[in-house]
Amino acid sequence: MGNECFDSDILVAFDMAIDDGMDVLSVSLGGDAGAYVNDCVAIGSFHVVKHGIVVVTSAGNSGPGPAKAPHASTDDAHLCKAGALDPKKVKGSILVCLRGDNARVDKGKQAALAGSVGIVLANDYASGDEIIADSHVLPATQISYTDGLELFTYVNSTSTPTASITHPTTQLGTKPAPVMAAFSSIRPNTVTPEILKDYQMVTGALAKGNLAICDGNTGR
Repeated sequence: MGNECFDSDILVAFDMAIDDGMDVLSVSLGGDAGAYVNDCVAIGSFHVVKHGIVVVTSAGNSGPGPAKAPHASTDDAHLCKAGALDPKKVKGSILVCLRGDNARVDKGKQAALAGSVGIVLANDYASGDEIIADSHVLPATQISYTDGLELFTYVNSTSTPTASITHPTTQLGTKPAPVMAAFSSIRPNTVTPEILKDYQMVTGALAKGNLAICDGNTGR
C-alpha cells in the first residue's frame, strides 16, 4: 500500500478482525485504483465479508488526479529538499516551502539543517484546503492553496518580506469545516463503473473516529 504499509500486514489485520469477532470493519486507507486481484484491501475485504463482517472502506485515496499550482516551480529549493537550500540565504529566516514530492515533515527538517528558524508549508492545487497536524522539528504552520497564492503575491511584491509564527491556540467556528481530504478519490469506480461511489463524509485524516488498520496518507 504505497510506501506506508506492507500488504501482508494489512491482510493479517483483516484476519485478526475475524478472530476478534468484529461485526463492522472500517478501513481508512487506500491507493491508486487497480485490479482487485492485486489490491490487498479488496482481497482482505472479500475475505472478511465471507465471514459475515461488513466492510466500510475508502473508495480510493489517490485524489482527483495530478495537479500543480500554476505559480509553482518544481525546483528542489522551492520544495525544501535535501541539499537544495543555501544556508547563507536561509539562516535565520522563515521559509515558504511548497507541498509535494518529499514528506511534509522532511521539508522542515531540511530547512532546520540549513539554519531556518521556521517554515510556512503552502499547499499545492491538489491539496486544496487540507491542513494536516504534523509534528514538525521547528516552528511551522500550514496554509491552504488559496492562502498560499496570497502569500506568494506578497513575497514577490517586496525585497524584504517579513513574517512571524505565533503560539498556536484552539480556534472554534472556523470555516470551512470539516474539509474533505484532498486525497479522497472522486467517482466513478474506475475498475467497476457499475459500483456507485456514495459521498459520505466521516472523521478520518485528523480526527480518528473510526477503527483504522493503517493510515494511507503518504505524508506528502
